[in-house]
Amino acid sequence: MMTDNLSKTLCIRRGITAVIGSGGKTTLLRELARELSACGSVILTTSTHIRPFPDLPCLASFSPDSLENEAVIRSRLSVSPLLCIGTPAKEGKLSAPPLPFDHLARLADYVLIEADGSRGLPIKAHRGGEPVIPDGTRRIILLAGFSGFGKPVRNAVHVPERFLALTGAGEQDLLTPELCGEAIQKEHLADVIVLNQADDLHCPDSALRTETLSLCRRFAKKTDLPVFAGSLREHFLIRIDRES
Repeated sequence: MMTDNLSKTLCIRRGITAVIGSGGKTTLLRELARELSACGSVILTTSTHIRPFPDLPCLASFSPDSLENEAVIRSRLSVSPLLCIGTPAKEGKLSAPPLPFDHLARLADYVLIEADGSRGLPIKAHRGGEPVIPDGTRRIILLAGFSGFGKPVRNAVHVPERFLALTGAGEQDLLTPELCGEAIQKEHLADVIVLNQADDLHCPDSALRTETLSLCRRFAKKTDLPVFAGSLREHFLIRIDRES
């Protein structure tokens, strides 16, 4: 199944959605925010850290009075249905806003949260206390980067020591779809997985597409979660059938 509507494919409901993992969180958040703002109001924020979206309206200055902050957010959303919110942090990033996330969910139809950090690596394993999922979250989407397959674990995985503990692999071992799927299954942190960067699934070269699809299926067979694979930048995902 191909999709041109990511929010519908990933079953995004009103309320809080958290995006975790690695390999495309920012792209997914942007695409979901763009889609959902066509049918409701959207707050884009973080429970950890996020870089501001330079082309999106942003609120990063707050009053000590929470009621005043809520009034400002309502006013901004009445002008634009999409608003990025966060508290200024180091290196130009934003950290979590001062308002509780359940309050934000009363101010906007959809609250999209980046709830994980990965330092740009394609795969993420999680330490204790990670990811930071707010209470009341209705959907958790885990991103994994297809580009990590075939690379040494130490070069492809953020928090490799946790990944090694989960899988028994060595840090010099090549990252296989099976190892990645095994680690994600053992953590079991999400409702659905997006295997991003599998661009060749959309390739007219049937040999490349077949090879990529085979790797995606090998990954999917190691987890009981729904798996979609493809390219978020191309707005292309397919549901991976484990049985074929």
